[in-house]
Amino acid sequence: EYLNGRKALFDERISNGRACDGHGDIQAEDIFCLDDGPRLLDCLEFSDTFRFGDVLNDVAFLAMDLERLGHRDLAELFLGFYREFAGESWHRSLEHHYVAYRAHVRAKVACIRHDQGDPQAAELARRLNFIALEHLEAGRVRCVLVGGTPGTGKTSVSRELAQRLGAVVISSDTLRDELQPERTQGANDEIGAGRYEPSFIEAVYDEMLHQAELLVSRGESVVLDASWLDPTRRARALELGARTSTPVYELRCTCPEAMATERIIRRNAAGSDASEATPAIEQALRAGAAPWLSAFNLDTAAPLGEVVSVAEKFLAGD
Repeated sequence: EYLNGRKALFDERISNGRACDGHGDIQAEDIFCLDDGPRLLDCLEFSDTFRFGDVLNDVAFLAMDLERLGHRDLAELFLGFYREFAGESWHRSLEHHYVAYRAHVRAKVACIRHDQGDPQAAELARRLNFIALEHLEAGRVRCVLVGGTPGTGKTSVSRELAQRLGAVVISSDTLRDELQPERTQGANDEIGAGRYEPSFIEAVYDEMLHQAELLVSRGESVVLDASWLDPTRRARALELGARTSTPVYELRCTCPEAMATERIIRRNAAGSDASEATPAIEQALRAGAAPWLSAFNLDTAAPLGEVVSVAEKFLAGD
């Protein structure tokens, strides 16, 4: 799944010179700290295929081995120091991918050793498989649609959820301001006029999906904050997911109409939000919304932290 959808990311790594003749087997037991500096032994001299690759793949091998030894804190410290001193940058999903890959390979070796008569290798294989699965889950690239009518709290949910996931928020309200900064006087009271004119709304969704595809192709998860009331637009998001081997999750924010109206009035009075929706727009959108049966419903009348925790459990499949 990760490899299939991240061609742009790996092409970028290659063009930036990150593919090199490396070590291929950096384990903690092969590093010797001498008076004149550390020495790394036992590289895979016998195989160019195993030795050549992304330098981060080598770095992740040692991080994985430190984690296997029970020192995840040192693994993260090592990765941070490498990033700093090498002047490197990468998406966390790529780091998780390589750690998982290295753990999986070592688990396979442990299974072979077990089959050859080493009973202690079974526990090592289980430990390494746990590390691999944990990092595969942490590095999963996601596209999350957070929708609903105005005032249902989708922007607050999007921001908090993205922070917890380490994802990028792409907001239709923000894109609307970027594509057409000038607000037409009085047009925000009417669906189908000004910045709510159908062709302009379509342009906003076009740009949102374009930005989302660029990001997920490079290993970034995205949270797409928009109403998502039109099923054809949701279908386009699902097509994006299929093209990039990225799972798409659909979340629909709901709350009582009176609560949504109160939130809109309070937000507009404060002038602190990019949304220009009014109670009239909310009522029109709510009345015309098509069923969204594929979405997981979030009751945003609850405290924000609780709502986002429910969303996290849904994304994890709990």
